[in-house]
Amino acid sequence: MRCTSNSSTGLPVNRDAMRARIRFSPLRPGQTGVACPSLCFMRIHILILACFATALSAEVRYKVIALDSGEPSHLSGWPFAINNHGDVVGESYAMSAFRFSDAKGFEDLGQAAAGGNYTVAMGINDNEIISAIGNTVPYGYLGLFVYTASGGFAQVPLPPGADMYSTSINNRGQHAGTYSVSNGDNVSFVYTPGQGFEEIVSLGGEDSTTFAINDLGWVTGFVADGQAFLFKPESGMNDIGAGVGWAVNNQGVVAGGTGMYGPSTGGVFANGRVFVIGGGKAEGINNRDVVVGDGAYVWTASEGMDDLNSLIDTNSGWALWEAVAVNDAGQITGNGLFEGAACAFRLDPIPPTLSLNPAGTNLLVSWSPAWQDVMLQQNDNLTTTNWTDLPNASVSPITLPATATQGFYRLRRLTNDEMHQQFLQWLSSQP
Repeated sequence: MRCTSNSSTGLPVNRDAMRARIRFSPLRPGQTGVACPSLCFMRIHILILACFATALSAEVRYKVIALDSGEPSHLSGWPFAINNHGDVVGESYAMSAFRFSDAKGFEDLGQAAAGGNYTVAMGINDNEIISAIGNTVPYGYLGLFVYTASGGFAQVPLPPGADMYSTSINNRGQHAGTYSVSNGDNVSFVYTPGQGFEEIVSLGGEDSTTFAINDLGWVTGFVADGQAFLFKPESGMNDIGAGVGWAVNNQGVVAGGTGMYGPSTGGVFANGRVFVIGGGKAEGINNRDVVVGDGAYVWTASEGMDDLNSLIDTNSGWALWEAVAVNDAGQITGNGLFEGAACAFRLDPIPPTLSLNPAGTNLLVSWSPAWQDVMLQQNDNLTTTNWTDLPNASVSPITLPATATQGFYRLRRLTNDEMHQQFLQWLSSQP
């Protein structure tokens, strides 16, 4: 594995400082089961279904994948987004766009324009379409580009003198972003292929900066007076509280930084309220209301917050320091140090293994890792599909009365809607 450091000190590159060199403030854009062998104990059988999620406890829950190019001149970089296939995009250390996938590994996508010297991929959707910004001449204004595997980079025309700040993309192919104009004002927009640009009218006429768009076309960011916003095509711009919206999921829950002017504390904006969850600014949220953020943490309504460093192998050589995005499979991308050198990573959730153990006259059912976004199910006969959820069976271990009859057990992953209900229950419990 090759990774690189910022200097001879081996310290990590500051992601926000990196962004400053292209003249904008800190930004972020926005599984299937695996069958395992059955085990038999006291005529009670275990059927394992892989369950992927993000949850918290002092156990190894993730495998760390280095987003490493293997070439000394193009070593890793800064990730910005991850799609539901686990593909990660960002900026390489060569100041070009990169994509990392399981199929092809690290790919340097090069410059968006032949004459340019800076390109960063800031968003990727599940159709493998990438939203990027880049220049056409060295150190020139940044334009908006779309990248596809079949067509490469294609520039989206902007108004004369426009200089792109940020961009993101949803699964409908819509881009949301911000560009500045000659008088210094910022313009936030939604670009829909075949329809063109729609300017997002800001709150009170203040400049706005946009960071993320969900599949409904809802957009989040912040306005110049330090207020986070959620823009909906059907209702326009909505003030959602003091802070910055960094990411928004399809339920309309916004993850970001709370507080006015330089917010750095993680929070979620939902149901017209701001909820502080702690840690650094929240930079990513998936459709299961799993939040990740600066300081390399993960947060869920059921388990709260934990340091991702406590959820990886302590002998891995890694020190994670920022999590920037999470997909619906629970895969997380971000930055860290590998053996003292800065390197981008992807965390892959480890599927749980189900086990049974006698406990007096009872049966102790447990799984490891002890994810809490699963449900234990039971069936008396594998020839039927009558799997039944056991009550209150999402937290390992579970004690069941032992019986002499045959039974089969498996874990199913909770749906996005079920996870969102857990989140809403958490909201209702907050003062």
